[in-house]
Amino acid sequence: AAGRFQKVRTEDVSPKKSRIALEAVEAVGGRVQVAVEPTDAQRTRCDLKSVTVQDEARLLSMSGENLAVGFPGTGRIEWLATSPGLPTEGKAIVPDLKGIALRSDGLVIAISGSSLVEVTANQPPVIRVTDLPNPILIAADAKSGGVFVASGEGNWQVRRYDRDWKLTGTFGRAGGRQTGLYHPEDFKNIRCLTADGQGGFLVLENECAPRRVARFDATGTLVQEWNGGQLFFTLASGDPVDPTRVWLNSHWGWMMEAQVDYDARTSSSIDCTGCSRNPMPAIRSSGRGSPCDQSPMQPWQRAFETLWRRASMRSIRWCFMNCDRRCPPHSGRWQKFTRGS
Repeated sequence: AAGRFQKVRTEDVSPKKSRIALEAVEAVGGRVQVAVEPTDAQRTRCDLKSVTVQDEARLLSMSGENLAVGFPGTGRIEWLATSPGLPTEGKAIVPDLKGIALRSDGLVIAISGSSLVEVTANQPPVIRVTDLPNPILIAADAKSGGVFVASGEGNWQVRRYDRDWKLTGTFGRAGGRQTGLYHPEDFKNIRCLTADGQGGFLVLENECAPRRVARFDATGTLVQEWNGGQLFFTLASGDPVDPTRVWLNSHWGWMMEAQVDYDARTSSSIDCTGCSRNPMPAIRSSGRGSPCDQSPMQPWQRAFETLWRRASMRSIRWCFMNCDRRCPPHSGRWQKFTRGS
């Protein structure tokens, strides 16, 4: 909580003691409120009682020697020098601030509600684009001088605007990636967005299947994707007929089918299915149950394992959907999955 502290109020809690609220103002790391309580009548010592973050620096963008920091709580944007001490070189206020992207000329492009605005230090913002569908992330494209904007829940698309604010590309299916056959050019739960410096962009997706980082070129064509780690206690089951096809549970409520190359030690997603609660694609040979039920195998689990091993899994998957640790095994349900469903 670097910054200057000033007393903002005093609360009487006893005849001899009072709780003092101190506030860090214009701090680089944000705005916090600290409450202390004197431990003696002379107030020579104090106990720390609470620290409350009032305005946190959650947005950061850098271009060359320029650095901008955004504080969504108050809509404040600060331009900082990159020399030691980070002295403030300018400020601006943007209502409903959601994201910032700093261009090489020092101009900040910000998400303000459902609009894109140009922001210059110590000047009011200028609206350039309006009525965007739930914009949540923005990244500057150094090659063209434009920006990429990612939309959130309800849309899950990436849009590209050139330096003159002309829409030059819309990537991904409206509404986001659907369950069923995997289409890598569609998006779901975008959590990070950045330009690649060559006219393309990268996204990070989480809390869905697959959890991945993916790179796309200027036309929106997939260049490469990296599937990240899945959940702990992840279960997997290979197709008894074709062991290169593997089913595994991904993020909570999602199950994937993957094509595995054991020699190259790589895999690619084929199918992603949204399920209720924790999917259990198979019973592990260790004799355990689902990710949320680590008890020994029950008779119904042994029967299911036998069924799984004997079945031909080329077109149909039978999967038992267990609820969670609090639910008994019989509270689950059988569900049939076919490719593309």
